[in-house]
Amino acid sequence: NTWANLKMSAPSNRCAFTRHLNSGDWIKIPLAHGEGRFIVPDVLLEKMISNNQTVYRYCNDNGNVVDEFPTNPNGSMYNLAAVCNPAGNVMAMMPHPERTENGDVIFSSMKEFIENGNPVSDHNLSFERHHYEMTDYKASSNAIEWIVDMIITDNEASSVSNALEHLGHNVSIARQTHWEISMDGDHESILKKIDATGELYNSNKEFISQPKDSKKITSFLVRQKQDMIGRAKYESLKERFEIDGITDLKRGVIWNVTVNSGSFDTVLNDILGTHILFNPLSHECYRIN
Repeated sequence: NTWANLKMSAPSNRCAFTRHLNSGDWIKIPLAHGEGRFIVPDVLLEKMISNNQTVYRYCNDNGNVVDEFPTNPNGSMYNLAAVCNPAGNVMAMMPHPERTENGDVIFSSMKEFIENGNPVSDHNLSFERHHYEMTDYKASSNAIEWIVDMIITDNEASSVSNALEHLGHNVSIARQTHWEISMDGDHESILKKIDATGELYNSNKEFISQPKDSKKITSFLVRQKQDMIGRAKYESLKERFEIDGITDLKRGVIWNVTVNSGSFDTVLNDILGTHILFNPLSHECYRIN
């Protein structure tokens, strides 16, 4: 575990979990992992701030909210560590107050809130998300694509397929890793050096493959807007392995969807509407075929 400072950033009576702290107080609690972070559209965030729903924010040891690592451990928008619903009786929190006595004030506050008959507030919040406009994928002119398949069973693809089956969709799902490698120099020589490092795929479990080519398959390329893995691998290839000529490296995931029954376009639109393949707030999605 690492530790994070959480600053109470709302009036004490705003929700069930803030009553035993004053606005501006902060507590130090464990952060078990850095993956969970809040990503909110700007318009919605403004409404939540106005509603005092941004109840806990990451701060440094001086109580200052600084939007940089390690104060903000994972790039969470507005340094958000916890938000409450409009009524104030529900809170979503990323760190773990239950793992330290420092977090007891949150639970004693919740106890008092319940004992007082759940005095919820009369705040309201409405937001309409715009439809995501997908574009066709086109690689950079100086780039080579590597598509990586798994030799072993892909549990993630199986989980997605099972979830969609439970939603009533008769589809088959396959997943591939996608690398777009931009280079300035002898492509063949650079790619051989990259391949020898084992950085972009594990040859014991994976192999370089080809795009799925079938009229029954539609493929979507999904990339993180903040491509941390791609950037880390780029730095490793450049600095650790001292490979010259790489100008950019982007990582993504290809989801190959085979519609086994039903209207092809309707099923695809329904699946995209579930956001199970990508989160439009944190991902970019392109159609390959």
